[in-house]
Amino acid sequence: MADSTEQDRMFSRLAFFLEKRGYRGRLLSDTELAGKHGWNAHDYGPDGLASFFNAAAATRFPLDPEETLLRGIALREGIVTRRGDSLGPGSGAILSISRSSSKYERILLLAHESYHGGLFLHGEVQGALREDWGSNARFRAAVRATALGIPRLRRFRLNLVVNEFQAYLLQQPKSMAPAYFERMGKLIANAEGLPEAAEVMPHLLKDEAVLEAFLMSHYAIGAGGVAPSAEGGR
Repeated sequence: MADSTEQDRMFSRLAFFLEKRGYRGRLLSDTELAGKHGWNAHDYGPDGLASFFNAAAATRFPLDPEETLLRGIALREGIVTRRGDSLGPGSGAILSISRSSSKYERILLLAHESYHGGLFLHGEVQGALREDWGSNARFRAAVRATALGIPRLRRFRLNLVVNEFQAYLLQQPKSMAPAYFERMGKLIANAEGLPEAAEVMPHLLKDEAVLEAFLMSHYAIGAGGVAPSAEGGR
């Protein structure tokens, strides 16, 4: 998108309808949306897009021009399909970042959203993520507590927390992961009941390595996405 304002006009209502705790399933008016922020980047699959546009059509909710454009893009690309008077899920996904973000943010956000896209498109990625999340029960509780302690993730239901957490694990190159997790640990260190960063760090790095190995073996994509990096120019 050209900038975050344009991105908000296209995606914020959708973000609240599908993801925001306390707002899911509601079509907020422009007045209700005023002063609220969606996300800095977005990802949506066929089911979510179809449900949003069907809810708007069923209630004759007035969509903004940007949202109408989004519906047209989703139809044109086959992400949603016409099924009589409603829309049904097709295949694919829509990812969005803002060009007004810094170069570093654009690389990071695009990588983050692309890992979500992988989940929308590939069932084997979903299976690998579920297996990793549910394995090694001895330390899994600490990792889950850390994930649920990240302020942004507290707003999601559990299946979306898992999806978000894997994107946080993989969005930066392997060499940058320890520093990123350490910063994240400091942000949530004062939250009651959460483990210390030093306790959970080895498990986070192991999770990142397991998921990266799966993606490399299946798609030749490692942590940090496909943008050039200091670790080999992937």
